[in-house]
Amino acid sequence: PGPGVCIGQNRPQKITSAPDEAPIPDCISPEGCIFCTHHRDIMSPDYCWKLASHLRLKTLELGEYKPSEKNYTHPACLVINRINLKLDAIARSSSIREQWVVEARDSIRSGHYHPQWNGFINLLEGMK
Repeated sequence: PGPGVCIGQNRPQKITSAPDEAPIPDCISPEGCIFCTHHRDIMSPDYCWKLASHLRLKTLELGEYKPSEKNYTHPACLVINRINLKLDAIARSSSIREQWVVEARDSIRSGHYHPQWNGFINLLEGMK
């Protein structure tokens, strides 16, 4: 379900570096996928655009969150951090891939979202 590729046999397993509050891998939600040991990034401009669009969606979601007094870390924060880490790692891996990430982030700033996330983003932006 998430952007990227799964190399597992439908046995999701959380990466060891994931915080306890991170979404649990479940082979259903894209948020869980990015915290699964079986998830693999796809080195392509489209993948970078998907990640950047997913990042925008999670940022909007977090903006709707009304924090309680329990000092709770919203899972969207963890997803945002993980996606940023992935995009930064991709950008550092080569000058061509750096350009993919720059273009993906520019597309999001201009309101041009990946079709996989466009409808969800437009719904959340319409709520404001």
